[in-house]
Amino acid sequence: MKIPKLHLVVCLICIVVLLFSSCARRPRKPADVTRTLYTAIYADGNVKLAREYSSQKVLSLAIKDYGSVENWIKAIHKSKVDNDFNLTEVEILEEDIEDNQAKLRIRLHDKGGKTEYEDVDLVKENGRWKVTVNL
Repeated sequence: MKIPKLHLVVCLICIVVLLFSSCARRPRKPADVTRTLYTAIYADGNVKLAREYSSQKVLSLAIKDYGSVENWIKAIHKSKVDNDFNLTEVEILEEDIEDNQAKLRIRLHDKGGKTEYEDVDLVKENGRWKVTVNL
C-alpha cells in the first residue's frame, strides 16, 4: 500500500509538533518553579499553573481552608489586587537545594516600586519541583 505524499508530510509534521510540545519549557529548577507559581497566582490568578506547581500538601490545605483550589487562588489574587500590588518581578535572593528539598528567599516587586519578601519551601514530587509549606 502506497501512502500519498501529503499524508506522509502531515504525519511527519504531527510527530514534530508532538515532540516539541512534550518537551515544552517547563520550569525545572526551584527558582523557575517559584517564579512561575508566584506570577501565576499574584499576577494572573491562573489556577491551572497554581495546581501544577503546588505540592499536594499545599493543595490539600487550600481545599481544607478555602473549599477549593480555585477559591484559594481567587483569595490570594484578590488580596494583592485590593492592596494595589501589581507583580512585575520575582527576584531570587537566596537558594539552598539539598536532595529533594529547596529553600528560597525571594523579593517580589510591583509596578509602583513596592517590594515584599518571602521565604519559599519546595519539595520534589514525582521528580518535579513543587512549592510546599512546612508547618
